[in-house]
Amino acid sequence: MRKATYLIILVLVVCGLSGELSGQNTGKDTPADSVVFLSHHSPRKALIYSALFPGLGQIYNNKVWKIPILYGGAGTAFYFLHRNQLYYKKFRELYNSPDVADVYYVYQYTITSKDNLKRGLDLYRSWRDYAILSIAGIYLLNIIDAYVDAYMFEYDVSDDLSLKLIPNFIQTDVYAGAFGLSVKMIF
Repeated sequence: MRKATYLIILVLVVCGLSGELSGQNTGKDTPADSVVFLSHHSPRKALIYSALFPGLGQIYNNKVWKIPILYGGAGTAFYFLHRNQLYYKKFRELYNSPDVADVYYVYQYTITSKDNLKRGLDLYRSWRDYAILSIAGIYLLNIIDAYVDAYMFEYDVSDDLSLKLIPNFIQTDVYAGAFGLSVKMIF
């Protein structure tokens, strides 16, 4: 049953690939004696700008609206890094102290044993490490976003986007043919 389903899907996909897809204007219709001025928007520049100072690549790409999102995410990650580091230091200080007490007070927590101190120590260390990883992830996403935006900067995106499915007959041999669907995408 599954093989038949896969075979039907494969046949439909192969039949559907008989249509014509068109994308960007390649300039083939431009006369040879005409002069075309193209401004080149460099993805490499956007990558370097964004790596040197986060958000600068987005400014270069004219996507200034992304900067508050970038700095909001980074600020949140730095807040949690700072908070978890404070908690980690306090738990480590109490855990490594030679004094043995019945009750330990760590900010709003009341802890009753050294084992619970150890659990809290491990918990806040891992949360601190996750905050560091999220900061690194936000930084890398900033660079990737600037690069991809610069790469797609000159790509023509018009309001006339359409997809048409058209029945099609494919002549495979003199006496044979196949019915299928053509997919026509207009950009």
